[in-house]
Amino acid sequence: MVLLGPTLMAGPLDKSAIRGIYVSDETMHQHHHVLLEPMLTRAKEVGINLLVVDLNRVSPLYAKNLELLKGFGIPFIVRIAIFPGGAQPNAIRGEGAHWHKKINLVDEAARLGAGQIQLDYIRYAASQVPSPHNVEDVLEVVRAFKERALLHALPLQAAVFGVTSFKPVTSIGQNLPLFAEVVDAICPMVYPSHYEPYVEHSKHPYQTIATSLAALREQFGNQALKFKLVPYIEAYNYRYYLGSEQRRKYIAAEIQATQDQNSDGFIVWSANNRYSYLFDVLAKSDRYFSEENKKIVMVREDKPGEKKIAAEERAATPDTDLLPTAATVQPAEVIPAPTPEVAQPAEVIPAPIPEVAPPSSPSSSSSPSS
Repeated sequence: MVLLGPTLMAGPLDKSAIRGIYVSDETMHQHHHVLLEPMLTRAKEVGINLLVVDLNRVSPLYAKNLELLKGFGIPFIVRIAIFPGGAQPNAIRGEGAHWHKKINLVDEAARLGAGQIQLDYIRYAASQVPSPHNVEDVLEVVRAFKERALLHALPLQAAVFGVTSFKPVTSIGQNLPLFAEVVDAICPMVYPSHYEPYVEHSKHPYQTIATSLAALREQFGNQALKFKLVPYIEAYNYRYYLGSEQRRKYIAAEIQATQDQNSDGFIVWSANNRYSYLFDVLAKSDRYFSEENKKIVMVREDKPGEKKIAAEERAATPDTDLLPTAATVQPAEVIPAPTPEVAQPAEVIPAPIPEVAPPSSPSSSSSPSS
């Protein structure tokens, strides 16, 4: 059954938009011939124009790989995971708070030549009791990073839970209208595999993402946004097996949704930096960007043995703590649901079956890394 959702414009790929991929700390600490150089070679060929690179520590190998990366001429920004797993109060408040050390990475990023700073895991743990004070605590940290970034004339991005596309979430302390007063770009993590019911949204990646992004714009009165909107999408569906061609169609549908919702581009997340199917789609954009993107992408629920691919890929992914469950409500409301620890910057919220509500009645939300 086809879900209802925002109208498909189904135009050709917008090659002027941001087309980014994530580069992990693990990749930056491998010898370049293992993954980094082949990946960058292919990325350059298909028009990737942004690299989101982890920064945690700068080893000699990291520094060497960064010089290699710069040699490809693809702009890069630095991703800093502030509170992996989400903050507890003692990690976010007080003079000895954990993030006071992390903020020095902004100076390091500037020294390395990064074009922007992206904050991930910029939130409380999902188990935190909802409170408006949580929002103010998180905003204090964002403001501090903004002030430090301004010293280097570096724009600041925030990767946020997709659920915040629908409304502020005071348990984790993320409120997009307030974030928008501080940051220069917001990157909601809108992964179809992280929306309940999982199988329905996994079959309908276009509608899932388009509905989330439409809901985000509604929070700003459907007016022109004063920040860049660059959603995270996923290079794979870790819950269900997809064949090679299905996987390409899945990615194309995600990209089409970001474009049809007038985003400033997209960033593709793969924990292990495996982007071959994405590169295929971008190389053959005339083939993959069409009305076909609104159709169901069939997933295989009966092939657990082949899910090992997804299991391996999610092993190192970022922000995935999910919000506590709640009773089902009207389609216009968004309620988060629990899921096992996964490896992807995202979260889960349920949606009505079998339809995704139109933009005025959000049905689901989800990213990052984190």
